[in-house]
Amino acid sequence: MEPADQDRCDADPMLRMLDSGELGDGRLVFHESAKSAFNVSSGGNVNRNVRFVDDLQTVNHFVEAHAVGGAKVLMGGPIEPDPQKSAPS
Repeated sequence: MEPADQDRCDADPMLRMLDSGELGDGRLVFHESAKSAFNVSSGGNVNRNVRFVDDLQTVNHFVEAHAVGGAKVLMGGPIEPDPQKSAPS
């Protein structure tokens, strides 16, 4: 990793070196309604490495589950297994 990239990672602990060779947010993404499931005591200091999006956004785990974050994040729209139906209009 280049020193400048390492400096950025040191400054922002959410950044990771992605498989593409770029720096990015490697956390899994969920809708904020799932936050309570992650706010339970684990009996240890567990970093669950997740981020949450607000009510204006839709998290579709059917589409792009293999991509960074494990889901496609859209501005609203239905949650469908068919990528064509999940595309923003």
